[in-house]
Amino acid sequence: MSVRSSLTGPFAEITVGTGDAAVVFNLPKVLLCNSSTYFKAALNNGFSETATQSISLDDESPEVFRTYAAWLFEHEICQNVEQLACFESHMFQVYIFADKRGIIGLPNDVVTKLSSFWCDQNISMGVTTEYLPQLSSSCTLYQMTLDSMILELRASDKDNDDGFWQNFVDHPKVVLVDLFKKENMFPASFQGFYGCFKSICHYHVHDDKTEEDACIEEVEAGRNVFSHYDGPSKQIDWEW
Repeated sequence: MSVRSSLTGPFAEITVGTGDAAVVFNLPKVLLCNSSTYFKAALNNGFSETATQSISLDDESPEVFRTYAAWLFEHEICQNVEQLACFESHMFQVYIFADKRGIIGLPNDVVTKLSSFWCDQNISMGVTTEYLPQLSSSCTLYQMTLDSMILELRASDKDNDDGFWQNFVDHPKVVLVDLFKKENMFPASFQGFYGCFKSICHYHVHDDKTEEDACIEEVEAGRNVFSHYDGPSKQIDWEW
């Protein structure tokens, strides 16, 4: 069913957050179920959520859910960075939410958005210190973040920046071990802030080659690329 035809319902009521901060979203059931294994099960399993077509997510952020709800209709992450206290933090939260709720495609879009953001913006080490330990070390965002940190490390004037290494040592030991293991694996040719983004589908999860080829075309056309990114978008095969 298309987005256009889904606008007439049926709808599901999703309450996100707790107390006065809770926000109610009324969204087409078909969009929720098609995008998420969690919502598909909750709204069709025959239990109370199915009968009422309502779900309470009191452990989620309304702003994170709002980004997801907009993504359902827009088919990409349309997030105004200037309206966020921390864009990077928000993107990590969206990724964690999508992973927990079995949302298909949104994690790939977060990876694209963050990778293109880090092409010309310094990585917030405070954000990575907080959120990397919350990710599985095997997930794509964890690996892409480490690789982006390596690129920033290699491009920095480490010898003349007294506080440079402090940014890294604040991370948990397990993250530092993974970081320096990867750093030793990459050849000297792994340089430049475009290193991850120019082969972004290396960090995506695709069902097949057809889906990957379509994703590459969309990235090159600007889908989910950070709005202020002005570098090359032509994708090449991962070469390291």
